[in-house]
Amino acid sequence: MDRLTKKLCQTTVYVGEESKLLVPAELSVGQTREVLQKLCEYEETGLSPDEVIELKKSADIKVKNQRTKILGIVKPTVLKQRVSRYGLHINGKKYYLPDLALYHIGEIATVTIYKNNVKVFIDNSFVEEFEL
Repeated sequence: MDRLTKKLCQTTVYVGEESKLLVPAELSVGQTREVLQKLCEYEETGLSPDEVIELKKSADIKVKNQRTKILGIVKPTVLKQRVSRYGLHINGKKYYLPDLALYHIGEIATVTIYKNNVKVFIDNSFVEEFEL
């Protein structure tokens, strides 16, 4: 929001387009109209200054909580393990993947888990994807 006013000690001044600080008595007719228009727009909301501050705080808290949730979802779990003839062991369970077990036994696989979706990479090359 572009501000038209600024508080300096006990005086409210007008901040002009050229960033000149003018006291109310120095305002032109056009500047006075601009200030009154902004005041009218604010008053149309029907909110007091305290209510506006509370709404802003509430919105900031919601945004912060939303960011926290998003950051928690995005971070995947990454495991490195050697491929056996049985495939992979993830969270204590065996996952037999025929192509992986047949062609990559003994190689080190990087297993990336996004919630229930698993992607397997060997030497940074994508090999397999499956659901847990």
